[in-house]
Amino acid sequence: MLLLLEINWSQPEMLAQEFVSSFYPDSLIIKSIQDLQCYKKSQQICIAGNGSSAFFYADAMDSANTDFDLSGTSAIALQNRIVQFYFYEPHFLLNGPSHKLSSPESISAYALHRILHHEWTIAASSSRCSVVVPNPQIPSNPYGYAEVVDHANIVIPPWYFVNESTDHLILNGLRDFFASTLCHTHILNFRGSIIRQLSLAFALGYQHIAISGIDPSLQGFWYTIPRLRQLYLDKLVRSRIESTLSSYEISHKLCALVSPDEHCLYENIETYFQFTKSILLALRLFCSAFPGTSVSLLVCDKIVDSIASELLLHKVKNLCIDKCEQIEA
Repeated sequence: MLLLLEINWSQPEMLAQEFVSSFYPDSLIIKSIQDLQCYKKSQQICIAGNGSSAFFYADAMDSANTDFDLSGTSAIALQNRIVQFYFYEPHFLLNGPSHKLSSPESISAYALHRILHHEWTIAASSSRCSVVVPNPQIPSNPYGYAEVVDHANIVIPPWYFVNESTDHLILNGLRDFFASTLCHTHILNFRGSIIRQLSLAFALGYQHIAISGIDPSLQGFWYTIPRLRQLYLDKLVRSRIESTLSSYEISHKLCALVSPDEHCLYENIETYFQFTKSILLALRLFCSAFPGTSVSLLVCDKIVDSIASELLLHKVKNLCIDKCEQIEA
């Protein structure tokens, strides 16, 4: 679990922007996300999470020769596509002097993240990406960066930070964000990159937003699915990732016999704002705040389907839920 740098976010918003900008040479601090209107090439956008269904809508629109913009993180980085908004999430490798690679699991996990991060950074630095928006959550470990993306259009937008320490504070933060004009000028920084992408897409006034790749981590990130690696990775990259994945899976099983997975323990903590529920709740709030925007959400996972039913998403007038079979590993 990443540790966030302890910054007093009650200070003026520019403090956060300037701090994050200091990690990226030649980045541009903007006052409003409306400044990114010039990068829109279409009136509809595909937003890709990192789940196994991330490629569904983009592939379908390609097949139908439909124009669309594309937003995403690692799942779309290695595709041969033009990406309007790349939400760059550097992997903060805990390789400082206080961190020790003390087990086979930690060694192979380090290697896997190092390889993935290298490939994603190369993709984010390429001309295929129109705009790169960095993750604003910087860890306290100054040795966390293995590499930093270098791009002509690295944009540091104004963020609205939600205090996520308790459900009560989360509710207050979301209420204040959607009750003000901030949802038109700031990116909502809450939970993860998929919500930041939603925030930008709604604020920029896209007529239609198509969302896929929202699958619980228990199903696996897209790169853990052999068929998807075969389709979307070139041979050399696939070889490096697959050899490290194989080592990681073996060591992970061996370590699991000795002690429980700390990440799994963290994920099982009961809270109303569980990760997947937070995404769908934020989606509902955005749909309500922007009733003129139509949204398609791909659901191919029983957990997502259950949460969508719990939150009564089928009653949201401008939201269409498309269901398909779960993508097998």
